[in-house]
Amino acid sequence: MSNESGCYRVYVVSLTPNGQPAGGKWHISTGVGYDPKWPAAGGRILFQSEAQSIAEASYTVKGDSFVSEPQRAWSTRRLSYFYVSAGKLDVTPGGKVIAIVDADSATPETRLRIILNFVDEVRHRLAVGAK
Repeated sequence: MSNESGCYRVYVVSLTPNGQPAGGKWHISTGVGYDPKWPAAGGRILFQSEAQSIAEASYTVKGDSFVSEPQRAWSTRRLSYFYVSAGKLDVTPGGKVIAIVDADSATPETRLRIILNFVDEVRHRLAVGAK
């Protein structure tokens, strides 16, 4: 991921075995792209799209040649706006996608439960359970 163009986009860069750039560089996201993830099985790259959903770009590698298909929506669910420092998208070693997404409804329910006299309530429940 780089913002060298003025906004964040997803790229693949060819590296030498010691991690130095080897010259090849391919632009993967068709627009803004964040937080790319490479499943261990290969063949695709997942990332957060400009629409705040999960996008995927399939690819093939032949020798020094890297060929990427145009990105497509992997999911239309919006990734949450909730700030998470570790990211909102990840892939397990087995290839399953884990993401923090917004609620299905436009107005998520919020519930708040307040317990008054908490200590008295615990004592009462312990006494009833002991009988």
